[in-house]
Amino acid sequence: MEFLERYPTVAMFLAFFVSSCLFAYGTFTVRMGILTLALLCLTVAVLRRSLFGSARRGILLMLSAILAAGIWSVGWQDFYAAKIEAAAGVSEHAVLRITDCDYTAVYVSRYRAEVLSSGCLPKHTGVFLETSQAGLENGAIVEGEVTYASLSSMGTGTFDAVRYYRADRIFLLAEGEVAAAGFRRVVSIRALFRAINERLTAFLVAHAGRDAGGVGAALTLGNRDYVPKELTRDFRRIGVSHLLVVSGTHFSILISLLSSLFHRLPIHRKKRAVVTIAVILFFLFLTGGSPSVVRAAIMHLLVQFGILFTRRANSLNSFAISGALLILMNPFAASDCGLQLSFAATYACLLFAADRNNLFRRATRKLRRSRVRFLTGPLELVAVTAWVSLVTLPLIWLYFGELPLLSIPANLLFVPLVTVYMYLTLAMLLLSPLVVPTPLFAALLGIGYRLLASLSGLLSLSGSVVLPVNYPFALFFLIPAAVLFLAFPFFRVKGKKAALAAACSLTAAFLLTVGCVRFAARDDVAFTYLNRGIHDSFVVLSENRVLFGDMSDGSSGSIPLLTEEMSRLHAAEVDAVVLTHYHKKHSQFIGRLAERQIIHTLVLPEPQNDTECEICESLEELAALSGIDAVRLPAEEVYDFHGVGITVFARTLLSRSSHPVSGAQVDLLGCRTVLASSSFGEGDNALVEAVSHADALILGPHSPVYKKNFRLNFEKQPEILACCTDSLDHMEEVPGNVIPVDGRPIRITGRKRG
Repeated sequence: MEFLERYPTVAMFLAFFVSSCLFAYGTFTVRMGILTLALLCLTVAVLRRSLFGSARRGILLMLSAILAAGIWSVGWQDFYAAKIEAAAGVSEHAVLRITDCDYTAVYVSRYRAEVLSSGCLPKHTGVFLETSQAGLENGAIVEGEVTYASLSSMGTGTFDAVRYYRADRIFLLAEGEVAAAGFRRVVSIRALFRAINERLTAFLVAHAGRDAGGVGAALTLGNRDYVPKELTRDFRRIGVSHLLVVSGTHFSILISLLSSLFHRLPIHRKKRAVVTIAVILFFLFLTGGSPSVVRAAIMHLLVQFGILFTRRANSLNSFAISGALLILMNPFAASDCGLQLSFAATYACLLFAADRNNLFRRATRKLRRSRVRFLTGPLELVAVTAWVSLVTLPLIWLYFGELPLLSIPANLLFVPLVTVYMYLTLAMLLLSPLVVPTPLFAALLGIGYRLLASLSGLLSLSGSVVLPVNYPFALFFLIPAAVLFLAFPFFRVKGKKAALAAACSLTAAFLLTVGCVRFAARDDVAFTYLNRGIHDSFVVLSENRVLFGDMSDGSSGSIPLLTEEMSRLHAAEVDAVVLTHYHKKHSQFIGRLAERQIIHTLVLPEPQNDTECEICESLEELAALSGIDAVRLPAEEVYDFHGVGITVFARTLLSRSSHPVSGAQVDLLGCRTVLASSSFGEGDNALVEAVSHADALILGPHSPVYKKNFRLNFEKQPEILACCTDSLDHMEEVPGNVIPVDGRPIRITGRKRG
């Protein structure tokens, strides 16, 4: 209650921000229920003036903020966004303007666009456009027949594409064939700064090289177009991927550098504040204004305005106001995981800074008086890094389901290196008119990049640096820990110690439980066949690693099936992706999958004709760009996946179907599982032989079965026989033990030992 008495305004802004983030996850019924409860509590608090004592003002402001956040959320989430989402499934002739290019592959390109003319969408509505038209530039106007789809089709497992992309004002996916209809460059302040950003990025890439210059552009300009995928993957695996995105950390480094320079110059503090405000606004527009950067900019602007008006800014108050302003400017930002992680990390730093005199300094009192007091600084860095990791762990579990085990030591190592790299890049940009220092800074950036790449590659070399934490029992540990962290300012000194001890104990118990579960499951092997509509695929688990196999046409509909099963098996990374055949949509399939998952190896069947060779080469190129190792697997050769054999058979093309007769064999311990087209009798001889000796036979829906009958007349009948409806309709003699697979997973499990 002391916090509510001293800082009622801070409590109001914090309540608005936190409740807005929570409202983003509830259904309409839940939102209305919470709104009703908040209104009742506010009514009681207003009528009963003696209630809550001296903290009454703070509680009234908090309840009012919760009510306002609920109304704001319902208005945007349940009315405006729902109205646009209702267009999913509609086909129409539309005119769009390209605003950005996400990626371009051989058979499909994806752009961010805004609607200029539509029969069902408001003008300037943001959409993703997926089309075969390549080479479209920003500002290009295109028109054609498009079909709208919900962003949920782009989700993968725990990744909620709707919440993620709405924060960028993208509401729908538009698929179709379009043609260029003109060009109209966007004239705005944002477009001007975007052009400046692109020119500065081009300067860095031209002089320092694509890799070194691309990393420099990412750190200082927020442009990640040229960051190597291998570096992104390695940084993610060791828990420092946030360093490659311009965030509040980079903003603070820039402001610290600026402050240290100004302190050496005889300039009045108010004039310094004016210059600092101008630099903050310039950097904000230059980097594109991500939520974490906007948060840091607002906080620093409030500090500088405090200097101008001789008022001392309160850090926690600035933090709370920045969050509230962000939600007011963009209500969909409340569900953005990047914003929530940024605010959680900043909140942790503020709490640490506020209480280190009571907790940290007491613990290091003797050390500061000894001869090794120089260790106090590194220990404080270790303590704040560990503290931030503890506070953000509930969000990491919620959004990513994985925990980089090397996060704390990697941050201690890479934060200073990235800071130096950022300083060198800024110096190179600022001194570029002098021309002479440019080659020197370019050489230093090249050395720095090789150091970053080699260290991150070395640390991520092990296959066990990422721990999956997506277990249901996490709720019982991490939710109470999160509540304790959020309520930390409301405790007194003794209460803070108890809350900290309880939160740390809960987190440690959770990690210990996860470790025990992982150790007990180290010998588990599992095969899962997945099917929904015409999309069928399979997942193999061995040594806590997963392999994805695609049996269908590479449609994005297979991705949620695979990643949901991956989450169920508690795997953090995709060790390998195996394709049984080739389809032009496989480029889109691999591209989308690599966006959200770490993939180590792509296993491709040996091409059998020119068309397959073209698709294979495009997939190998895409794998190289994504930092994935590509391996060609000859027909009938066994790919060893941690003790489980995977075999892909040769394809046979039939005139009556666009899908080839294809198949795969998975050799678990004591069980040979074969997935085949129902027309396997017309396929490769090796596939027919494998089917006739299978312990488990699965005949999926994606096959030419619907045009020819067949029968199972083998000496050895499979112990497990699973068929789709089409297979059963065309089977001349249906055995009595058939398992229907339409929409049902088929799972075969076992252990390597014991």
